[in-house]
Amino acid sequence: MIETPLGTIDADAVLHLSATLTQLSLAQKPFSRFSQALPERITVDAHAVRQCDSAGVAALIWWCRYCRQQNAHLVWRPLPASITELAALYQIDFQAWTEYAD
Repeated sequence: MIETPLGTIDADAVLHLSATLTQLSLAQKPFSRFSQALPERITVDAHAVRQCDSAGVAALIWWCRYCRQQNAHLVWRPLPASITELAALYQIDFQAWTEYAD
């Protein structure tokens, strides 16, 4: 298992996002110190996300960029409305950067 600032990557290379992706929950996370090698392909499971604010969207953008730097391919399971609606306000389309799983 790999602990990330956004959740845990399990043995099947699935990143289980935390239930809360907000400024308060992310403020003390070690984004700048995170330097783990990643699996080649990571599936992002956001079903547990209950709260997301602009800091959460920014953290997801950070994650996309970090994965790109590590040559890790992201596959997104369907994202909850709490993420997609907020991302749309900022004209962010995670699908444009990655792909979605059915």
